[in-house]
Amino acid sequence: MKAMLSMLLAASLALGGIMLVGPAESGEVVPSITALTPHTPIIIVGDADFIAQATTETWSGFGTPGDPYVIEEYDIDSTTGNGIDISKTNLSFIIRNNYLHDGGVNVGIRLSEVINGTIFNCTIEGNEKGIDIQTNCHNISILNNTILNTSQYSINMIFSSYINIRNN
Repeated sequence: MKAMLSMLLAASLALGGIMLVGPAESGEVVPSITALTPHTPIIIVGDADFIAQATTETWSGFGTPGDPYVIEEYDIDSTTGNGIDISKTNLSFIIRNNYLHDGGVNVGIRLSEVINGTIFNCTIEGNEKGIDIQTNCHNISILNNTILNTSQYSINMIFSSYINIRNN
């Protein structure tokens, strides 16, 4: 019995300094908010406007289903308007790893009349509405987002089809 207690004591002392951390174990990298680039709200209306902003901002991609534009790693203060607002475009895009916050009566991410869009791994906090999918949006995926402290709703969809909402 003494030998068993001695082994348990030795094992607990030996393992006492080991700390296991979830994301590091799995190899997942969780971006820090401090690593994000501050940015003003992004408003895109139409294909020509999307192409112009993608060029100016040097977003990766070409707006095709196989190579969508990527809007990523921004810290967007939404106090002056919706954080990201995209409408009237057939270009493909991914919005990922962004922090959209403090919008008050504004929306974190709003889409209207768009196709082939993905909203992935964004944190949206302190807005009236988190993600708002408006009329005639099709083939939209909303995946792995965190939406906090909205005064109306986290995710809303109206008059749209083929919307995939998972793990939010």
